[in-house]
Amino acid sequence: MHPELEKLVHLQNTEERVRVLESQMASYPKVVQERQQALAQAERELAALAQSILAEDKQRRSLESEADDQRRKAARHQAQMNTAQNQSQAQALEHEIGFALQKASRAEDEALACMARIEALEEQQRHAQPVRQRLQERLAEEQANAAQATARDQAERTVLLAQCQTIRATIDAKMLANYDRLSATRRPAVAEAVGQRCTACRMMVRPQKWNDLQKNLLVDCDSCGRMLYSTIAVDFSQEIALPRPAAS
Repeated sequence: MHPELEKLVHLQNTEERVRVLESQMASYPKVVQERQQALAQAERELAALAQSILAEDKQRRSLESEADDQRRKAARHQAQMNTAQNQSQAQALEHEIGFALQKASRAEDEALACMARIEALEEQQRHAQPVRQRLQERLAEEQANAAQATARDQAERTVLLAQCQTIRATIDAKMLANYDRLSATRRPAVAEAVGQRCTACRMMVRPQKWNDLQKNLLVDCDSCGRMLYSTIAVDFSQEIALPRPAAS
């Protein structure tokens, strides 16, 4: 491989590793945010359950109070039966008593329904609380992992960026400018040619350029314009075919 190309490949690999690290670091907050959103949803569900329980309990107490009022009203009318002046007054009082007792019974039934709903809501609450606890623990764990991973990746990124600067200082200025121009529009800027084909765009390399590559000359791809390099495999076939020395 041409010495300058070897440096560019090294630079390209190092810069790619930097990009991978930056992508990883950008992904950590997203995972934490997902955990935060899940916990927030669990908190909202628990808050809604608590509000529903309070509303149902308020309704229950109101219904029980109404039932008590109606039964007291029925009792007052029952006491008035002894002082009724005629049959008409007695019938009217009986009607009021029956109506009050009916309303009291209906209020008591609705209060019992409230209590049943409260029990169901409290059961949901008991199941939701451990879920929230697990989500809190997972969030704390994810935040710790993200902080640790970010610090690790940032330290490696700092070292790699310094290496990039060192490598760049050793590369021919024109070749480096061409590399940066290509990197800005397409990556990789330097591509390996294998089997007389550019591995980046998959187009064939002309025979003359392929021969130049084998001589470690500078060649670019006619199709995509990338700088090409070729790693020549060492052929051991002749050595393998050699007869083994006769045993002495």
